Amino acid sequence: MKCIPFDLLTSGCVENHRIFAVEHSGSISLAGSDWRLGYKKIYGSSSSGTIAEIEKMTGWVNATVPGNVRADLMAAGRLPDLFVGLKNQNTEWVNDCVWWYEKRFGSPVKKCKRYFIELRGIDYISQVFFNRRKLGENEGMFTRHLYDVSSIISSDNVLNVRVMGSAFLPKPALTPLQRIWEKVGAPLQDGTEVFPERTSTLKCQMGFGWDFAPDIRTMGIWDEVNLIGSGKVFIGRVQVKASVFRELDSARVQVTLYLNSLVAGPLKITFRLRPANFKGPSHTFNFNAFIKKGMETIERSIVVEKPRLWNPWDKGEPCLYELRIRLHDDDGLSDEVTGLVGFRDIQLAPNPGSAARKSHWTFLINGEREFIRGANWVPADALMGRLREQDYEDLIRLAKEAHINLFRVWGGGLREKRHFYEICSRQGILVWQEFPFSCVFLGRFPTNEPFLRLAEKEVASIVKAIANYPCVALYCGGNEFSPTRNSKLLTRVAQAVRSVDGDRPFLPASPARGDRHNWFVWHGFANIREYREDDCQFASEFGLQAPPAPDSLKRFLSESALWPVGEEWEYHKADTKKLERYVGPMTGFARLEQFVEAAQKVQAFALQTAIEHYRRRKYACSGTIFWQFNDPWPAISWSVIDYYRTPKLAYHRLKELYNPVLISLKYELKQHMPGEMVPIEVWVVNDLSRELADCKLEISMESQDEKFMNLNFDIGTVPPDSSQAFFQFVLRLPDRPQWLLRAKMRSGAETISSNTYDLNVYDVGEATSWNRIYDRATRWVMS
Repeated sequence: MKCIPFDLLTSGCVENHRIFAVEHSGSISLAGSDWRLGYKKIYGSSSSGTIAEIEKMTGWVNATVPGNVRADLMAAGRLPDLFVGLKNQNTEWVNDCVWWYEKRFGSPVKKCKRYFIELRGIDYISQVFFNRRKLGENEGMFTRHLYDVSSIISSDNVLNVRVMGSAFLPKPALTPLQRIWEKVGAPLQDGTEVFPERTSTLKCQMGFGWDFAPDIRTMGIWDEVNLIGSGKVFIGRVQVKASVFRELDSARVQVTLYLNSLVAGPLKITFRLRPANFKGPSHTFNFNAFIKKGMETIERSIVVEKPRLWNPWDKGEPCLYELRIRLHDDDGLSDEVTGLVGFRDIQLAPNPGSAARKSHWTFLINGEREFIRGANWVPADALMGRLREQDYEDLIRLAKEAHINLFRVWGGGLREKRHFYEICSRQGILVWQEFPFSCVFLGRFPTNEPFLRLAEKEVASIVKAIANYPCVALYCGGNEFSPTRNSKLLTRVAQAVRSVDGDRPFLPASPARGDRHNWFVWHGFANIREYREDDCQFASEFGLQAPPAPDSLKRFLSESALWPVGEEWEYHKADTKKLERYVGPMTGFARLEQFVEAAQKVQAFALQTAIEHYRRRKYACSGTIFWQFNDPWPAISWSVIDYYRTPKLAYHRLKELYNPVLISLKYELKQHMPGEMVPIEVWVVNDLSRELADCKLEISMESQDEKFMNLNFDIGTVPPDSSQAFFQFVLRLPDRPQWLLRAKMRSGAETISSNTYDLNVYDVGEATSWNRIYDRATRWVMS
């Protein structure tokens, strides 16, 4: 049996390094619900086992791959629904076991000369066996495994994967000084650890418990499994670099083939490039080569005249090409892969008037400025192995309908499954990808050599998996840690990124040098109007919690715990102290429906205040990414879409706030009174590349479902890619309360923008001096 090391073939056959949505002509999915899963409680810390251990497994259940150990136990009735009430408690026994997956299958229908087993993601410490032969072992969550099983495949095959329980994850090895600092520093971090266990793993950090996610330390085969067949020459990896020339009228596709051949001999290589989502000409290119036995690298380039460019959805069409690569040897077709390629140029430019020490924050896509109207994306399921293509389809559709043009894939989460990047690429939504390093404030990540090597391996694997999706705009080292104190780690991370993809921008961390996570509002108890004082160059986190709709709450809180707010609310991440601070003045805690309605109004008001402020400052601030879009489990969180995909009020407001054309009415934020005269400044923000002519504005007031005021204004022409204050007027508030102000703008006969203001929502609280000091200290710690 011959085993090809996965570091040599890490991005082979089915999903190649620089090609996404790849289909291999000889690929058979081994995913499905016909696996089984067994376990045994173990003692000690043995991370290795022999195939004989499987005979001692007990409690076998049916399993689904991709999946998760806990998900299979829930389906088998061995665990309750962990997302309901407090039922996730007392399930730690799962972490104390070793778990064995088993899949049986017969002879492949298509006979090939060579066969490979591919596993795209195992969580976390694992060994792989095929027909009782050990293929390899790994620590990590994001490495792709590829093994040559040509010599041992038979008519009756068994694939086994051994996964260690999460109780056996690596632990920090603290020095005496660090142990002292742990005791001193923890009280300064609200009791959280200075050197948490999670920092010793390259694993989804959220799984250790977060302020919006449960402590469920996942394990299992969480990504795809395939059997790949080929001829004598196997495509181990394909690297495709699609570059656009400065004039944007031609493009080069540089293709590097990493091949493995059983023999030396002549080889015919064919590239076929054709439009995938638009009409246009196809191009075929043929090359001859002589391949050596063993590993071989062949590089070829092609030029495409007048290519159709990939654009974000709000600036044009996300045009994609299908690239088919075929290898023919003396026996005929030996291997073939097909994937999608997008031509686009992405750069970051300085914000106008920004300091030299600040990072560049203005996105340039194909030479045009793109103001970012983004959302923070977290894993859409705490049991992430359960995620399927339809889950991504549903959420990304909702995002595009809300006019979102970028997702920040947060550093406490995942390298998402390929469907996420494929759909974003097809929909024209940009992706800011972070690596799994998150939230180390007074401490730092490990600096020992084994951890740094692990970090390099996992980061390189992530980049190889996603680098060719045109939606991916930049890489970021991670979330909320000091680049200075973690310089050793970041040096290795940057090297790993450059070794695979040196073309895209790389940010050391977020926030850093110009972007801001504005948690002075909410965590700092500041008044919502304080958003208007933020002079950041890029706003990459901000938001308020709000509970989901009562119907959603009833699905995961027990009837007795539904109201009033109590233990189950807090277990599902409600920060009752802050909710009382921001929602209490509006409604108190009278009854469930009233509280939920008020909380969702305050959340929407906060996002509106922040987003309009950042957009009015267009290119002084080059983008806004609110926290957060979605949820990994049923929770009271900052999301605008709850776990059950039910939108909150803030989501509906977002459709107006993130419209490429924004009407922004700026007025004093306070508790207003009947009969009050309110000065209002009218702004129009245009993110489109075209001017808007003959614009007219209509402003109306509603009170208790009665429309009783209608004002009309002539705006004239709105310049392209602009933010401008047009005029000011004074509004007298009616004597009736419940004021809802609506604005609608037309360009000619077309309604192009609208906005809604609830003047009954207000915030009367103020941050204390200690809150202000703590906010400044937090920002300094992350510098």
